[in-house]
Amino acid sequence: MEKNIKLNVLKNIGKVYERAENCRLQKSFFQKIDNELDYLSQYFGSSKREAFFIAVVFALNYQGNSVNLNDMIQYFNCNPMKILEYSDDFETLHEKDIFSKQQSNRRIKLAVANDEFIINKKITEAILTNKPMPEKSKEELNDVIEFLEEFSILSGQREADDIDTFSLMRKTNNLISNNLHLPLIRKLKDFQL
Repeated sequence: MEKNIKLNVLKNIGKVYERAENCRLQKSFFQKIDNELDYLSQYFGSSKREAFFIAVVFALNYQGNSVNLNDMIQYFNCNPMKILEYSDDFETLHEKDIFSKQQSNRRIKLAVANDEFIINKKITEAILTNKPMPEKSKEELNDVIEFLEEFSILSGQREADDIDTFSLMRKTNNLISNNLHLPLIRKLKDFQL
């Protein structure tokens, strides 16, 4: 990647963001921004579709707010069902720790509808300080006590409705998978609980 990462990443994010307004998420639109998405997908280590949503959320976050599906539906001027086709990409970006996700306090409790996305602070800092994409650190813990503390935090988040049940299950599976070096966790995994 070039030496001036900051300018190139911001330039490509800017182009994607400007062209995305009222794009209706049509396939022909994605062909028009293929070069920009190619560059961004290489930087972020993502697919081109994921790079598209990273660019849009990044830009919208700098307007001072977290981004929800309704914000994107209005920005893209698209059918709500069209954006739901991409819901797996939002979940993948959250799993990759590119997006932070929080729940809004709206009255409607629909899957994905209450999710608000924010670009990870480490990524914005890396871009603005002209550094490559930070690598995701594996959540490997030192002992079972740390594991139980992490699990307790997750259950507290679920109890407070900060995360949904699906996210709790996914994060718990990741926590277990990343800590199989601990004998008790390995044994729990063998029991397939």
